[in-house]
Amino acid sequence: MTEPKEQSELFRVEGISYRYDDRYLALNDVSLSFRAGEMVAILGSNGAGKSTFFLCCNGVLRPQSGTIFLHGQEVSKSKKDITRQRQAVGLVFQDPDSQIIAGSVESEISFGPLNLGLSNQEVEQRVEESLEQMDIVRYRDYAPQYLSGGEKKRVSIADIFAMHSEMILLDEPTASLDPKNAEALERILIGLSQVGIAIVISTHDVDFAYRVAERVVVFAEGQVIADASADQVFASAEVLSRAGLKQPLLFAAWQILVRENPSLSSKPWPRTIEQFELLAASVNSRAAG
Repeated sequence: MTEPKEQSELFRVEGISYRYDDRYLALNDVSLSFRAGEMVAILGSNGAGKSTFFLCCNGVLRPQSGTIFLHGQEVSKSKKDITRQRQAVGLVFQDPDSQIIAGSVESEISFGPLNLGLSNQEVEQRVEESLEQMDIVRYRDYAPQYLSGGEKKRVSIADIFAMHSEMILLDEPTASLDPKNAEALERILIGLSQVGIAIVISTHDVDFAYRVAERVVVFAEGQVIADASADQVFASAEVLSRAGLKQPLLFAAWQILVRENPSLSSKPWPRTIEQFELLAASVNSRAAG
């Protein structure tokens, strides 16, 4: 299960491997590429290699073998190249408290751009853009520790947005969020992809992954065992079994309807409950007629 390469490739890893303490092989010959504006879900059980992959993409870890490319150019071990990699590929941790360090939201978001040596005017502009993009303007002067989990998550994404990162990696972005905040974050991530930022999400929430991601990558034992559309991945019993995953609820329900009504197989598979209700209503209306 592989996805053909696109011309608008942003970031690519070829044959990267990473071993901890010369014993545990966390990544084993992984090759993946990502495009601008793409929304990708990374799935797999604990220990499958997802977090190590993110750390290698962001430059926190350096693969012991393999090559990393940014806009088609190899990222070397030089400080300049690694800085370029970290600026282009931002990482948002599962726990925002481990990432937020400043005393106010505004100073938190300005921290990264200031360290790039930008002018005060440029920093101020980036901070304003980030506050507006994440819908947290009203929290500008707040101390981050007093914000809710969803608000802190938006601040940590604003940190990355202010760096003008072209690709954002998010580790379990909806973890510990209530439904309202999770829904708001989902809208924000979709909006970021629509303005050309590649969004790559590591999650155990298959329902969330199915709603937002057109492409799904599955890790197992440090290797990529699937890289295809969400429909293809979730239809593969072999992949799901090997990775210890379940089908999203809507996907499973629609499969049942398709078995009962084969004509529905040509319809687009519903990704949201609203889409499901519309399609189910059309089935009922035809049956009634």
